[in-house]
Amino acid sequence: MKKKLLLVLLLVMFFPFIANADSVEVNSFSDLMEKNVAGTTIDYTGTSLDLTQDLNLVATLRIKANTTMNLNNHTLTLSGHGGAYGIAVFDSLTINGNGTVKIEDNYGITTSISGTPKLVINGGTFTHSGDYLIGLTNGEVVINNGTFTSSYCVVNNFAGYYRTNYSQYSNANGKLTINNGTFSTTEEYGAPIMNSDVVIIKGGTFTSSGTEGNAVWTEAPGNTTIEDGTFNSTGTDSEIIGNDEGTVTINGGTFGEATVIKPYIPESSTTYTNTTGMEVVVPKDELVVKAFDAALEPTEEQTTMVNDALEKGFVVGKFYDITAWLVNPNDENAKVEQVTEVTNAVKVTLAIPTDLPAVQKGYTRTYKVIRIHDGKTTVINAVDNGDGTISFTTDAFSPYALTYADQAPAADEDATEQTNNPKTADKIILYISALVISATAVTGTALYLNKRY
Repeated sequence: MKKKLLLVLLLVMFFPFIANADSVEVNSFSDLMEKNVAGTTIDYTGTSLDLTQDLNLVATLRIKANTTMNLNNHTLTLSGHGGAYGIAVFDSLTINGNGTVKIEDNYGITTSISGTPKLVINGGTFTHSGDYLIGLTNGEVVINNGTFTSSYCVVNNFAGYYRTNYSQYSNANGKLTINNGTFSTTEEYGAPIMNSDVVIIKGGTFTSSGTEGNAVWTEAPGNTTIEDGTFNSTGTDSEIIGNDEGTVTINGGTFGEATVIKPYIPESSTTYTNTTGMEVVVPKDELVVKAFDAALEPTEEQTTMVNDALEKGFVVGKFYDITAWLVNPNDENAKVEQVTEVTNAVKVTLAIPTDLPAVQKGYTRTYKVIRIHDGKTTVINAVDNGDGTISFTTDAFSPYALTYADQAPAADEDATEQTNNPKTADKIILYISALVISATAVTGTALYLNKRY
């Protein structure tokens, strides 16, 4: 994403936003129609610009007053501007729908790099098949409603990039506020909103269908705040919220399930969205590993592997799927990141199923677990804690089977090993009750092997 964004940005910088230095001044729609000639720059100084018919604008239009444009159900087409934007806002322009703005050029509307320009859009349908429908180089853009479709980007807030990288633009400041509307892009790396300065999203629907697209893209030194809205990125290798060293704050909103929110994560910390939808950044050395279990109905292959690994006299009591997560202990043990292996073994404590056959008087019950991991089985000794739980340590997390065997008292010469449950899969006892799991805390960078997202 970043590579193309900056490449196209640099190309834009070598093309003027305004076609010619010489210009003609008009203050009415009829005068604009008359002066609309390719290669001409028109300075509009009227306070209202009411379309009374469709207009194909081939001249470059500079808004030099506080102007309100009423589309009045007509179509305004921008075409023939080459590498320049068709409309440049120097003062303020408010666009009211209903109506259509059809941009056939690569670039559509921009705010001037000088002064404090402002563009407000209150509705309408905007279609665009190029790179940037709206370029925010300085000033402010407010979108209250409308439908916006672009191949690559609806609004790109360039201001932070200009300010950071070019001394002549050190005063550039760009703020985009979106209150509502529908925004979509289709190109491979497209994003409806791209930001390098300040963006505040309070509502609307944002969708990218590009293979590696984003609903919103932020890069340094951009600061994006999402208060509400619906965000989707449906590409096969896309992120809903893309971020390259910028700042993204998510206070609300609805996000698609096909991809994950993946903001920039410094090596020293990680980030996740908690149950209230807030984005939390936490240093990695504050996270701990905890294990969680769920009843597992084994496959035929898993059953065979466990039966083959059973030690003499042992029978299967229950299958589990045991997972481990890096959790934030300061956020009600919020799950942050799943791990499949750790370098330091974790202690796992399981409640003993209450439906196991009772131990005969004088007999001693021994517990072991069998782990299925990477296509191999491992038998692990477990300790009976005497409080209805067993414990064992492990460094890998996957399907497990709890097994047990009852031994006769040593003084009883006629006693034999308790084998009332044959070593067959059809006697496996499955339990679906929830069990309490606890695990020792393990910290440190050594835990970040073999992550699974």
